[in-house]
Amino acid sequence: MVRFVLKAMIVMGAIAVLSTREAQATVLFYDDFEQESVGQIPSQWQNYIWAPGSNYVVDTLASEGSQSLRLQSFRYQQRALIAPGTSYQGDSVLSFDFYLPDASAYGSGARYGGVSYMGTDVLFRYAGNGEAEAILNAPGYPGTLGSIGTDQWHTATVHIDWSASQFALDINGILVSGLAFTQNTSGNSHILARGDNWPNSPNLLYIDPITLAAVPVAEPASLACLGFGLAGLAWVRRRGSGKQKAAERHPGYSRTISG
Repeated sequence: MVRFVLKAMIVMGAIAVLSTREAQATVLFYDDFEQESVGQIPSQWQNYIWAPGSNYVVDTLASEGSQSLRLQSFRYQQRALIAPGTSYQGDSVLSFDFYLPDASAYGSGARYGGVSYMGTDVLFRYAGNGEAEAILNAPGYPGTLGSIGTDQWHTATVHIDWSASQFALDINGILVSGLAFTQNTSGNSHILARGDNWPNSPNLLYIDPITLAAVPVAEPASLACLGFGLAGLAWVRRRGSGKQKAAERHPGYSRTISG
């Protein structure tokens, strides 16, 4: 009973803080790829300085609607797409649904690629036995978040604390916080999505949809409560699926601030 009450207090306290910030969130970018031409690079994206590759919209797989962005690389860390105009120096939340096909043919360690933004990186690799894992804060690789089932959709949410140069990663309600990153304000600070081909494994990665929202800075007292609440939520929350309907979300904003 005591444990139940504690969980309830944690959840209610976190929701009170998070819902206030969420209500003031400003959508900076949103793409569900539904209005794009199949077989083409989506209109809000363009090839990065690396050579153009096998990145285009498909209608064979989707988390929502009927279309998604397919990413594949045939060289190490190549074949990237960038979303111009998405660079934002402040607290923000980046959320995207992703699909990782089984990579048994390439073996454990084969990389899928992933999404980078303002110095934060969320990349994925195959872990064997039909499971994948997120590589946290590449290229330093200080750790991983594992047990991501392949051949199914999941939701990743990146909470960026700009002033502290830290971010938290939430995948399907499992939260890892306090991840350091180096603020990137150069030309490639926009949202960047790419495949990977290491070691010689041109894995596929699908994204649908993807959202970036600016979050107002919280007061110090709220930040303390938020930190406690997020830690508690990470303990009590477990979701079986990362898929959520766009109609249930803030217009253009795909996720709640808590992930």
